[in-house]
Amino acid sequence: MKENLDVHCNAYIEDPFECENSLTIENLAQKCVSYSLSKSNYLELGLGHGVALKVLAENFESVTALDGSVKMIEKFTNAYKNVQLQHTYFEDYQTENKYDSIGMGFILEHVENPLLILIKYKSFLRGGGSLFIGVPNAASLHRLLALEAGLIDDIHALSTQDIAFGHRRNLTNEEWLALFSEAGYTVQRNEGLYLKPFTTKQIQSLTLDERVYSALGKLAMSYPGISNACFFELKA
Repeated sequence: MKENLDVHCNAYIEDPFECENSLTIENLAQKCVSYSLSKSNYLELGLGHGVALKVLAENFESVTALDGSVKMIEKFTNAYKNVQLQHTYFEDYQTENKYDSIGMGFILEHVENPLLILIKYKSFLRGGGSLFIGVPNAASLHRLLALEAGLIDDIHALSTQDIAFGHRRNLTNEEWLALFSEAGYTVQRNEGLYLKPFTTKQIQSLTLDERVYSALGKLAMSYPGISNACFFELKA
């Protein structure tokens, strides 16, 4: 039996991390655009907040986006003329097409078998194409600080919000790299997406200047090992 993914939709609508998630995903999408050698076609796995889809639609001639939630598909139907949406589980998707760029923005923490997904989609990449990945990092600075302070027992543990989003795992940057190697990829880029020194509630209580949030996104690029989220460009 396949999981009903519609049950996780409200977590995206009522997202307590909306500010940092939007900044992180925007940062991810801009990297995908910047690092893509061709702007002809793009295959995106997952719709999420729709932040990445907007950026991709504005920069690629053709975008195919997959999602296993009927509600998500309905939400973005007819939003962009150059985007084709397909309701399918990532494990079931089949195509004769080859893509210059494939994006997996924050989906590998959701799927039952990320290794299977990585190997499967390698066959859909055109020669020289890139797989772009965004994932959470279990060794985020705020998690390491909480562990050192005795506030949590395990940086890999899933929070109630992780479960609401449908997350199945928390891996460190090094553990993600090991998974990519096992799937037969070489890592072209390994960068951070957002540096999170404290919990969201603690950061919000500081009423920081908007420029600080932007700086946390830029600073993260050089510190993927402790960033809250990581970006990878992989080659088959």
